[in-house]
Amino acid sequence: MSNEITETTGTALAGEISLERMRETLECFSHLHRYSGSEQGEESVRYIKSCLERDGVPCEILSYDCYRSLPVSASLEAGGKTYEAMAAVYSGAADRLCGELYYDTDSERGRLQELDNLKRLEKFRGKLVLTNETSGDFARAAHNAGALGLIIIWPQTEPLLHHMTIGTVWGNPTIHDMHRYPRIPYVAVTNETGLALKRLCTQGTCKGTISIQMDDRVIKTSMPVVSIPGKSESYVLLSGHYDSWYEGITDNATANAATLECARILYQHRAELKRGVKIAFWSGHSDGRYAGSSWYVDQNWEDLDRNCVAHINLDLIGGKNDELVSRGTSLMEREGLSEEIIEEFSGVRPVLEAGLTRAGDESFSGVGVPISMLSRFGSKRDGEYAQWASSYAPWWHSKADTLDKVDESFLLRDARINLKLVWEVVQADRLPVDPLRFARRMEAMLREIQSQCSTDFDPQCVMDRLQELQAALSRLEQAVSRTSENSDRILKKVAGGMVRLCYTYGSPYYHDPAYGGYSDLHIFQSLKGVTRENTTPETYLMYQTDFRRQCNRQLAEMRKLIEAIDVQLLHWGMEA
Repeated sequence: MSNEITETTGTALAGEISLERMRETLECFSHLHRYSGSEQGEESVRYIKSCLERDGVPCEILSYDCYRSLPVSASLEAGGKTYEAMAAVYSGAADRLCGELYYDTDSERGRLQELDNLKRLEKFRGKLVLTNETSGDFARAAHNAGALGLIIIWPQTEPLLHHMTIGTVWGNPTIHDMHRYPRIPYVAVTNETGLALKRLCTQGTCKGTISIQMDDRVIKTSMPVVSIPGKSESYVLLSGHYDSWYEGITDNATANAATLECARILYQHRAELKRGVKIAFWSGHSDGRYAGSSWYVDQNWEDLDRNCVAHINLDLIGGKNDELVSRGTSLMEREGLSEEIIEEFSGVRPVLEAGLTRAGDESFSGVGVPISMLSRFGSKRDGEYAQWASSYAPWWHSKADTLDKVDESFLLRDARINLKLVWEVVQADRLPVDPLRFARRMEAMLREIQSQCSTDFDPQCVMDRLQELQAALSRLEQAVSRTSENSDRILKKVAGGMVRLCYTYGSPYYHDPAYGGYSDLHIFQSLKGVTRENTTPETYLMYQTDFRRQCNRQLAEMRKLIEAIDVQLLHWGMEA
């Protein structure tokens, strides 16, 4: 490498990505079923390490224990026929479990308040329940209500079985959350099979038999991690899971191929880096409910809390259906950061309005990483794959996720977008966060929640404190614009603290459970529509307790952020 350091633009950097090198990775991974801790999974780790070493990139292989769940086999008999079925990760096992089939008509109605849901669950006792509801929390409630098993109707029409999970424990379990595993026999069937079973249920009493074999155990698994130092202790974490269902080409070999290219290029330009870069290839994503990324947080909590300014996660990139590029984001980054880069390489500027979902190795909000982004895509409204917008693609988590599902032009586009995004955050003179805009969004969300909640759950005290925080954030913004000192530490502390308040509700040292949907102000959102009349007295009391404790948490943590801002301004010799 030359000693001469020139300023490289993110666009020029993106132009260095090699499609041929990415093809080599896809070809290799097309022959490997990369389950966490399996021989082929470990072979893929050795391949990743060999690619990095070939390019001179130092790589550390981390090893950890993972509570992995693999469905081995499943079948369903009903009405004199045997149907193919797919057991879920963390499903209970079953040996010819027989019972009456019952169709859960209430699963067509959407969210029910507690009293209506209790009436619904009463009908499950002693039955094999055919339903449209897929969540792990529902599976646990059905099990507690006495259901023998669950049969899930896949919502789309493709004749493929898809792997799912009903584990609501985020990462490896603890003594305090092991009880969250539903342990109920749970299988999914195709839409065609589900509708046939529904007809049987409507024609009269029908018996069904479920058989499920699972392989749930603690296994040793590995993860490659790269550390590229910059001129400061701050760094960006780039990541993606390497474990897969079958060969899992778009989930997630394409991302692995792009990440290897990013590692090669960033290491070649390491002398230019203002901030460092760490790159991680997770295991335990699909078969361990994000065990790898959560374990990494647990092992590196203090470093992440102090120095990690952004987490950019690559998942499901380069697929044939990825016509429109979007972004799952904490929305803490400066407005336009992602949109400008996506528009540059795709020609279409996305509108980013929604926050983070509780999915996709989003293990870093609790440790206060301010910028958090997950790749997200969609088909055009008149596109071939438009009907799969809610389930990514017809081949998602199935045997059909093969090499022919890759669109190389999309893969090259997506690799370039993410490399330039990393580069822009790493090289920014000032950390590209906008906590004041974020605070205003939080306030708007709280006002919307207030309009839909009982007066017992009025978050006005939180909004009042948020106004105080916004005033402090305005002072900080003005101070940062005037100082020549490095502002990463205070911006990371404040912006990361606000992300933690918005997207988590528990201890920063533990991980909130996995649940469906968005995680913005989750406890407050869950109170919408809750009244004394539609819940039991016990549950209403629990909601009130949750609400009060979340208010206390928000008030106390915002006060600490205001104090941290004022201390920093005094340190800079500015008026607090």
